[in-house]
Amino acid sequence: MSSQTAGDCKQRQCDGSGQVVTNIDNADLPVDDGIQCTAEICTAGVPAHPPTPSSSACNQNGGTLCNGSGTCVECLVASTCPGTDTECRARTCTSGTCGLSNASAGTPVSSQTAGDCQQNSCDGNGNTITQSDNTDLPVDGNACTSDVCTAGVPSNPLIPAGTTCGTAQVCSAGGECVGCVTANDCPGLDNSCQTRTCTAGTCGFTYEAVGTAVGAQTPGDCKKVACDGAGNTTTQSDNTDLPVDNIQCTSDVCTAGVPSNPAAALNTTCSQNGGSFCTSNATCVACNTSAQCPGGSCVNNACVAAPTVVSITPSDAATSVALPAPIVVTFSTAMSPASLASQTVSGACSGTIQVSIDNFASCVGFAASAPVMSGGNTVATVTPKPGLLVNTTYKVRVTTAAQSSAGTSLASAVTQATGFTTGAPAVLCDGSLVISQLFGGATSGSALYKGDFVELHNRGTTAISLNGKSIQYANTTGNSWQVATLPDVVVLAGKYYLVSLVAGSGQADLPTADFSATNINLGGTAGKVALVNGTTALSVICPTGTTILDFVGYGSGTNCSEQAVAPAPSTTTLLVRGNSGCRDMNNNSTDFTAASTTTVRNSGSPAVGCDCKAINETAVASVEADFCNIQSPLSLSVKTGLTSGLIYGQIYEAGLTDAATVNGALVLAQIGYGPLDSNPQYESGWVWSSATFNKKEGNNYEYQASFTAPAAGNYRYVYRYSLNGTSWTYGDINGAG
Repeated sequence: MSSQTAGDCKQRQCDGSGQVVTNIDNADLPVDDGIQCTAEICTAGVPAHPPTPSSSACNQNGGTLCNGSGTCVECLVASTCPGTDTECRARTCTSGTCGLSNASAGTPVSSQTAGDCQQNSCDGNGNTITQSDNTDLPVDGNACTSDVCTAGVPSNPLIPAGTTCGTAQVCSAGGECVGCVTANDCPGLDNSCQTRTCTAGTCGFTYEAVGTAVGAQTPGDCKKVACDGAGNTTTQSDNTDLPVDNIQCTSDVCTAGVPSNPAAALNTTCSQNGGSFCTSNATCVACNTSAQCPGGSCVNNACVAAPTVVSITPSDAATSVALPAPIVVTFSTAMSPASLASQTVSGACSGTIQVSIDNFASCVGFAASAPVMSGGNTVATVTPKPGLLVNTTYKVRVTTAAQSSAGTSLASAVTQATGFTTGAPAVLCDGSLVISQLFGGATSGSALYKGDFVELHNRGTTAISLNGKSIQYANTTGNSWQVATLPDVVVLAGKYYLVSLVAGSGQADLPTADFSATNINLGGTAGKVALVNGTTALSVICPTGTTILDFVGYGSGTNCSEQAVAPAPSTTTLLVRGNSGCRDMNNNSTDFTAASTTTVRNSGSPAVGCDCKAINETAVASVEADFCNIQSPLSLSVKTGLTSGLIYGQIYEAGLTDAATVNGALVLAQIGYGPLDSNPQYESGWVWSSATFNKKEGNNYEYQASFTAPAAGNYRYVYRYSLNGTSWTYGDINGAG
């Protein structure tokens, strides 16, 4: 048919039935697409333009070859590109395009001239250039020249004459390798017997004559070193070359070439090392015998002076020496502790360090025989046991038994001329907490204060805890006790503690209370107040025992007190313990007064220390007893847990015990027992019990007391007496005062 579509690989035809049909016509090639690297084909009636084979010729787009993908390109591989490859430039084919790749600038090429100080290399643009290369040395093989490149110019300058150029060879000034230039180039060493030589480049030696002494000698070896004529040295005996050791206690000797330094004769004089005489072992020392030490001893070849006592503490004439007081003796040199042993039992004087109250008719004992040494054994400390008596003068003596560590004795005994006098520690009230003031009339509108109170006072030198303690009150004859448990605080030494009780409508405010217990309402004029070591309410009318720390019964009708009741206070007066709360005669009637004017104190008030101490030997007539003792028995034996039986003591005080009126309550007497090695005047371990008045015996008052025997053992017992409730006079079988 005439109506066809060119290049669609089809043909429209009549089918003989009047119809038009389309049939495949693979000869009806598709129209040329204009690309030389593609073909025009019909495949089963389908037109296509597939790529022509790779490397087919073409001339489109500047190309000459088909790449097999339908594109006409310049190349398929670099070798198809125009030109020639070199060491500095190579052809490239990248994505069908020809190019060039240049080697980096400075890349060496294979064509080089060795030793010309030059290098042929690439310039980075594909060209070859020549550059200086000072590592391309012009090696000429001559050990006496240097191989040098200088700015690309080769040279071979001569090296300095004398430079080593081979085994035992050196360079000459003309650049030749020869045996030597100077003698120093020759092998070997010059010495006192030979000298190297260099003649016409050849090494040799000249030798010293036989017997020539060499300079290098060893002084004092009894030898001489000389030449043998062949450049060597020999050693010969030389008995004039003495072995001088500069030791005065030896001789310098050569015997057939053998050196020695034998010891000089014993006691040869010398002056080395601070010495004066030679020992048998050739040492210069101060002495060999004591005869060589005027006024001293020879100990271990040293003259040792006799030790001296540098000081004694307490010092001579010292007063008010604090107790307990150890005795400290300081010596001039280290001492032998064994030589300072002292007595441990009071009695006849013995031992090296002695302490006496009676100019050494007798001496006190010490806690241990051996002293405590310190200061490199120059200081000896001994402790009297029992402790020294108060207010008493003692002397210290150190005998000639004292020896230095070298064994030299004290030249003469040392005795204090005056001695020292002890003081008295105010420690007898330690642990004593008392009721110092109380007031119970606050409920009256005319009362001094707006509240009842109890004031406590710590009479001692150490703090006291209130933990577990209470203040308790009962009426005059009752056994129903009101309890105020005190807080867990401490009352410092000498301090006060104010406990406010029920409030009232009185006139003046109290100082700030340290503690308040409003459940207690004291009787205004009479009643009983107990300071108790416990918080359980008392249950008896008149409590006693160790739990009762202090007790005050006051006013008319009160049936319990310490000895006699205190005077009755009122709404305008309060009870005040004497001596700022320090007085404690265990007698409410004498310890307290009713006062209308006083200072109520709390923990912020100034501390008042009580002078609670032994006053023996003070001669203070108002407080020291004129005489006191243990009357009887003077010894006793009792089983543990049983009562000792009555022990009697007597006191005389002018104007008191000899007066017509008898009042035993004016003296506080106590019996006490304690360890044998403890001083009852201030040392611990003593247990005291109050004595009761027995009778007047002549001009004396006699007291009686007993105690329960402690654990089995030996104890001392003693009476003590107080006229003021703070200070004590101690009396034993010999009496005191």
